[in-house]
Amino acid sequence: MRIHRISLLLPIAICSSCLNINNPTPVDNQLTTEVEAIDAYLKTNTTDYIAYSPYGVRFVVHRFGNDAPPRKGQTVNFSYMGKVFKDSTLFANATVNSPIEQVNVKGLTEWIPSLQGGSIATIFVPSRYAYGNIQNSKIPANTPVFFQITFTGITKSAAQQALFNSDTTSIRNYLNTNAITNTVLHPSGISYKIDLQGNGIYPKPYDNVNINYKGSTMADGKVFQESDLNNTSIFSLIDGLIIGIPLISEGGKATFYIPSLLAYGEDGSGTIAKNSNLIFEISLKSIAK
Repeated sequence: MRIHRISLLLPIAICSSCLNINNPTPVDNQLTTEVEAIDAYLKTNTTDYIAYSPYGVRFVVHRFGNDAPPRKGQTVNFSYMGKVFKDSTLFANATVNSPIEQVNVKGLTEWIPSLQGGSIATIFVPSRYAYGNIQNSKIPANTPVFFQITFTGITKSAAQQALFNSDTTSIRNYLNTNAITNTVLHPSGISYKIDLQGNGIYPKPYDNVNINYKGSTMADGKVFQESDLNNTSIFSLIDGLIIGIPLISEGGKATFYIPSLLAYGEDGSGTIAKNSNLIFEISLKSIAK
């Protein structure tokens, strides 16, 4: 068993602000040219964090959110401006408040699940994944675009919210019953305790990390796995750890108490029953370079 989640859609092949050497080679000259132009622009025009998708899409994160990425059954609320890459011509300016399954913004829809709720970001999209060779009055054919996004929030479904409320109550009761002190309640709903303060830098949600972990189910304390993960993308892990691991600095250790909705939810995983609250002890050995 691994602690990875099954991704709704995970286009980011995750790295820090340096190019991921595992990116596949673009499949045509048009895509290659566009990606090179986008990268050259970003090199001289931003100092913010950049995550690099294997498809050539670039995520410039101006502010990381405190929430999990949106999932099936949830409503997303974000505003965006769509602009042509070469001259910043505005072609779209709108606000979306819709179930994630119903969001339909060409060139943008498939990338929203790769942003945490509360993030502010700009997503640069090569023409292949935007409007292609279709031309209109504002967007020339074969032209990259970018979307400036303010991700206001995520609303859980009624059933998800009820489960989440029950989960977080159970976690509070567990902490009180077991006299576990000095825990912090994160805005996302996870609780955590820093067991060992590191002395290094803090990772970002799209970084790859080297960690040691032990995972157990809160209901019975059963350890379902204890292992090392090396050069592993934080963003490929369960939502509670996407939120949690960036709270530890290199060399540090923390314990996370994670509601089931931010773990394996109603699906469960292997020996982990559905709707199980989990405990993870995480040691952050290093951020993979």
